Amino acid sequence: MKLLLDFFPLLGFFITYYVFDDIYYATAVLIVAAIIQTIGHWLLKKTVEKMHLVNLGFALVFGTLTIVLEDDSFIKWKVTIFMWLVTAAFLLRQWLQNKVTLRDFLEGVSGDSFGVNEVIWKKLNLIWAVTAFAIGLLNLWVAYNFSQSVWVNFKVWGIIAIQMILMFATFAVLFKHMPEEKKQAFEGDSESSPDDQLNREESTSQNTAETPLGDVDTSNNSSTQTTSEEEKS
Repeated sequence: MKLLLDFFPLLGFFITYYVFDDIYYATAVLIVAAIIQTIGHWLLKKTVEKMHLVNLGFALVFGTLTIVLEDDSFIKWKVTIFMWLVTAAFLLRQWLQNKVTLRDFLEGVSGDSFGVNEVIWKKLNLIWAVTAFAIGLLNLWVAYNFSQSVWVNFKVWGIIAIQMILMFATFAVLFKHMPEEKKQAFEGDSESSPDDQLNREESTSQNTAETPLGDVDTSNNSSTQTTSEEEKS
């Protein structure tokens, strides 16, 4: 559900463009979808994600300029400016505050530390920053050297593909430098299916619940028998 909500504005933009073949209709849908995304997440989780707010702000500003001025340059530049701001955030937090944005994000999502050396994290953080800057440049090159439909496909599928490749490469590097106990825990979690984990939890809870009751019943029966024998004697 959350994954669908995260990609909802982008999918709405893509589908609308190919149904109506109109960048301005697609941009209007992008704005509305970003609003629905933000409100929907709040209704489901009672919180608002910062990234959703950022996306909403960019959609409102650049989308409105695109529609009002009837100039698709604004919606095209939106991608580049966003990526360059991501680059600035990654670099400035690392250089000025000695904080690694990539680590904060990934460990925040996983809810646990990867146990990887600070040097490795900083190198990966720089790679992500450089990649974001390169995507911004590549976006402009595609936008002004190819047709509008090619740019829409690049915006939706090309950028996602680049980010997925980068994500897989990042996890490969992190796994390589994890301590052995972290690797074993990670492999154990990946090998066991959700059904297996649920069955183990149910079995454990049943055993825990049944054992005390069994003990009570046994002790009660024993005490009853002892009392009866005493009364007879």
